[in-house]
Amino acid sequence: MARLENTPVRLILHPYLDHSGAVDLVRSSDALSLLLAGVPGAGRVVPAKVFESMAARRTVLAIAPPGEARDLLVDHPSRGLFAPAETTAVADFLAQEIERKARGESISFDGYDPSRFDRRHQAGMLAGLLDELPNVN
Repeated sequence: MARLENTPVRLILHPYLDHSGAVDLVRSSDALSLLLAGVPGAGRVVPAKVFESMAARRTVLAIAPPGEARDLLVDHPSRGLFAPAETTAVADFLAQEIERKARGESISFDGYDPSRFDRRHQAGMLAGLLDELPNVN
């Protein structure tokens, strides 16, 4: 973080935030990022922030190996999905997003419904599956 202080990047460091404070920051952001290292097994990792990012209806830059987290974001209306080694593509995506923002263009989330990932909805789907199981006494 110290290296960023001498660049044009605006850096704001926050002390520990409780979950609701963190979600408030997510909802007030212009864009969000998801960073997963390209190490074995990382493709199976799905941080909770993936779901919070989709619900916030913000642009998501996901730098992660192919796998579950990236698969969940495929239908998100405003996302960049890149492997950790795709630095040029990430830079190009960021440049396009900065230009879009400078032009005052916004992303339409009309028709996008992330509610299928809501915990209550998921629990209901699981309950339905369990109800279909044969009753074994």
